[in-house]
Amino acid sequence: MRARAAVQAGMRQRLARTALVLGPVLGLIALLHETVVSRLPGPLEPGIAPVWVLVFVFLAAELYVLFAASRTELVALSPHDGGVVLGLFLVTPSELLTTQALGAAVALAVLRWRQPLEALTRLASLALGTSLALVVFHALLAVIDDPLGPFGWIAALVAAVAGSGTATLVAAAAGQGSRSESVRTTLALAAAGSVASSSIALAAVALARIGDVAAILLLIPFVSCGVALRAYSSERRRLEHLRALYQSMRSVQRAPGLETGVGELLATTRRLLDAKVATVVLLPDDPSAAPLVGTARAGRETELAPAHLAPMLERAVQLALEQPGGLLVLPGREPAPLRGLLEELGLKDAILTALRSDSGAQGVLLVGGSGSAPSFSSEDLRLLETYAGHAGVLIENDRLEQSLSEVTALKEQLRHQAYHDALTGLPNRVLFAERVARAIRSGEPATAAVLFLDLDDFKTINDSLGHHVGDGLLVAVAERVAAAVRPGDVPARLGGDEFAVLARVVVPEEAERIADRLVRSLAEPFLIEGREISVHVSVGIAYGTPGAALADELLRNADVAMYDAKRSGKRRYVSYEPEMHLRVRERQELAAALERAVERGEIGVHYQPIVDLTGRRVVALEALARWTRRDHGVLAPTSFVPLADELGVMIEIGRTVLREACRQARAWQVAFPGHEDLTVNVNLAPSELHNPLLAHEVATILLETGLAPDRLVLEITESGVMRNPEEARQTLLELRELGVALALDDFGTGHSSLAHLREFPLDCLKIAQPFVAGLPAGELDAVFVDAIVRLATSLGLDVVAEGIETAGQADAVAALGCTHGQGFWFGEPVGELGVSSYLGARQLPAGARLPLEYVA
Repeated sequence: MRARAAVQAGMRQRLARTALVLGPVLGLIALLHETVVSRLPGPLEPGIAPVWVLVFVFLAAELYVLFAASRTELVALSPHDGGVVLGLFLVTPSELLTTQALGAAVALAVLRWRQPLEALTRLASLALGTSLALVVFHALLAVIDDPLGPFGWIAALVAAVAGSGTATLVAAAAGQGSRSESVRTTLALAAAGSVASSSIALAAVALARIGDVAAILLLIPFVSCGVALRAYSSERRRLEHLRALYQSMRSVQRAPGLETGVGELLATTRRLLDAKVATVVLLPDDPSAAPLVGTARAGRETELAPAHLAPMLERAVQLALEQPGGLLVLPGREPAPLRGLLEELGLKDAILTALRSDSGAQGVLLVGGSGSAPSFSSEDLRLLETYAGHAGVLIENDRLEQSLSEVTALKEQLRHQAYHDALTGLPNRVLFAERVARAIRSGEPATAAVLFLDLDDFKTINDSLGHHVGDGLLVAVAERVAAAVRPGDVPARLGGDEFAVLARVVVPEEAERIADRLVRSLAEPFLIEGREISVHVSVGIAYGTPGAALADELLRNADVAMYDAKRSGKRRYVSYEPEMHLRVRERQELAAALERAVERGEIGVHYQPIVDLTGRRVVALEALARWTRRDHGVLAPTSFVPLADELGVMIEIGRTVLREACRQARAWQVAFPGHEDLTVNVNLAPSELHNPLLAHEVATILLETGLAPDRLVLEITESGVMRNPEEARQTLLELRELGVALALDDFGTGHSSLAHLREFPLDCLKIAQPFVAGLPAGELDAVFVDAIVRLATSLGLDVVAEGIETAGQADAVAALGCTHGQGFWFGEPVGELGVSSYLGARQLPAGARLPLEYVA
C-alpha cells in the first residue's frame, strides 16, 4: 500500500513538472498559430469589449478560486472557463494569455505572496489549460464554415472543457486540489462546471455581438449558482467531516491498547486533514516523569515513548493546555510565545489543541502541514477541536484500561508468586498441598502418591561454598526433578532443600520407579559456577486413596518415610509404614531434649586410656562425650552426636567437652606424679571442624585451663574433612600454629586417606577397629595393619590401634610395630572418679577392670 502511494506521488510530481514546461510551449504554439498558421480574422469586431475587462474577469475568477479554499465543488464553477470562452471570441490569443496571466498574477500576489513556488505552479497550470483551449479551438475552427454559428459554440465548449480538465489535473498533481475527492470526481465536476460557465460566456458573447447591455445580467445566474453551490458545499463538507469523525473514532476505539490507539489516532488525524505530521504529547500521571510522545509521518511506524520536549514545543504544549480552544499557527501570524515553532519543527503551518476529558487534559495534539497544500483554515481548526474532544475521552478510557490490565497482570503475578517458589519456579508448599487435596478428593481409581525428597548434607554445601552456590544447586536440582517425573506428575519445592512430587499411580511399583529414577538422576554430579558438586537425595513415599487421608497427613507420612530413609543410610527411598511415626516421635523428643541438655548441665565427659604398648602405661586419655539424660541413663555419643551435628548444637557441646577435658587433664597432671606429660584427646565433629572460630576458641580454653597446647590432641574424621577440604585444611593449619597435635581417626575407612596424609598437617593415625578385630588370626588384617604402620612410620606419624579387646590383639599390633593402643582390654570409658585407678596403675590391663560405680 505504501509503495503504491509512493508511486502515485512520484507520478503527480512528474506531471506537475511537465505542466511547467508544456504551459509555455503550448502558449507559444497558440501564438505561432495566431501569427503564422491561422488566417482567420477575429470572430467579432475589434473594440466590442476592452481588453482590460478580461483582466478584471480573470482577477475575479482567481480570487474566487482562492477563497473557495480548494473545494472541488466550488472550484468546479470556475469563472476562468467563462473568461477563456470570452477571450476566444473577443481578443487575440496573445491578449487572452496576457490578460489571464495578469489577472491571476495579481490575485496570487495578494493572497499567496509567501508561497512563490505554489503561485508559479498555479500560473503554469492556467497557462497550460488556456493554451490547450486555444490550440483546440483554432484547430476546430479550421474545419468550420461559420465560427459564430452553433458549431463554433460547440468548438468553444470543447476547447474550454479540454483546457479546464488539463488545468484541474495539473492542480491535483501539484497538491492544490481537494483533500477528499478522487481524480475522477474532480474531472467530472470540472467538466460540468466548465460547460456551465462556458455556456454563460457564450450567451454573453451573443448579446455583446448585438450590442445588448443585458449581457451584464448574465452575472446574476452565475452568482446565484455560486451562492447555492457554496451553501451546498458547506453542508456537504460538514457531513463529510462528521462521517470522517465517526469512522476515525471507531478506528481509534477498536484499537487494542494505549499505544495502538494513539497510533490509530495520529494516522486518522493525518488522513482527516491531509497533514504532513501528527504528534501527540500525553501528560504523565507523575508530574516528575517525562511525557509520552508519539509522532506519525508518512511511511513511519508510530512509537509512543517517554521523551523530554524541546523548549519551544514545551511552550507550545503549555499554551495549548491554557487555551479554552485550539491554536492555529500560520506563517507570520504565530502567537508571540510560539515564534520559531514552525521553523523548529520544519513545518509551514500547524494546529494545536488539547485532548480533554471529564477528568481534565490528557495531552496535546499537534498537526503540521507540509506547505504544498493551502494552509490550514479556521474550519480545519474547528474540525480538529471536535476530533480532539472525542479523542481525549478515548485516550482516558485507554489509560484506564491499561491501568486495569496492569492491575490484573500484577494480580496474576502476585498469585503466581503466592503459589510458586521464587527461586526454582516450581509450585510451592501451598499449591502442592492444594493439588494433593484435590487428588485425594477426586473419584479416580488411581492412588495419589506423594514423594518427599530431601537433599543429603545440603547444609554443608551452603556453609562451605556459600548460599549463592547453594541456590544454583537448588535450581539445577529442580530442573532434574522436573525432568525425571512423568508429564502428568506435579513437582514442587516445599522449602530449603526439600522437594516433593505428586503422582497418580495404580500400583505402588509406579511410585517406586519414579523414586528410583529421582535418586539415580540426582546422583550424577552437578556443575555449578565451574565447580563440580555431588549431592544425593533421600526419598519418602506415602500413598493416599480417595477420601482416606487428608493432604497434610499424606505429606506428613511422606516426610516421616523420608527421615527413615536418611536413618537407614541415605541415598535411597522408603515407603511409609505406620510404625515409622513412633521412631520419628522419639527422634523429635530426643532433639528437643538435646537442645536443652547443655543448659541443664547434662553433657558430661568420660575418659578411655591410651597406653604405650611397650610398657602398658597410660600416656593419654581420650575424652568422650556422655549425655546423662533424665529417665534414660547415660547415652553414648553415637546416639546423639549425629543428631546434635544436624541440629547445629554440636559446636556448643564440643566446646563444653573440650573445656572440661582440658581442665581435668591439667588437674591430673598436677595430682599424679609421673603423669606431668599426660595428653588428652578430644574428638571434633564435622560442624566443629568447619567452625571459623575454632582455633580462637581452642586457644582461649587452653589459656583458661593452663594446659600446654602440645598436650592436646584433636581427632578428626575423613567424612568431616570431606564436607569442605579446603576450609578444613585452613582450620587445621591454624590449630597447628597453636601447637596442638592432630590425629586422623578411623584411618582406612574414608574416601581418600593417602591424599589426606599428603595435604593435611597430621601427627597421628588411629587404625580403625575393623582392621584390629581380625587379629591375630586374620592374615589379611595383619597385612593392612602392617602397611598402615609402615606408612605412618615413613611419614613420621604416631600410630594408635583402636578397639583392642583381647590380649592376643594387643600382642599382635605391638608385634607389627604399633606403639600405642586403645580399647576395652586396657580400660573402658569411665567418669572422672574412675580415671585415678588408670593413672595410679603401674601397667594396664592389670587392675584395669573397674567396679561399676567407677564407670558411671
